[in-house]
Amino acid sequence: MKASKKNWLMVCVAGLAVSATAADAFAAGFMLREQSSEYLGNSYAGSAAKAQSPATIWY
Repeated sequence: MKASKKNWLMVCVAGLAVSATAADAFAAGFMLREQSSEYLGNSYAGSAAKAQSPATIWY
């Protein structure tokens, strides 16, 4: 077998092995905290400043 065909076969087998064992991917590095009026009032303040109503964004 030629070296290029052997390398191509090894790449294909490795790709199939990786795709067969892949798990679910979760978006761990990206989060929007302004998805609602409650979270807009709570944006980057932490859970200590939990917004209870949409009126929180006006204060």
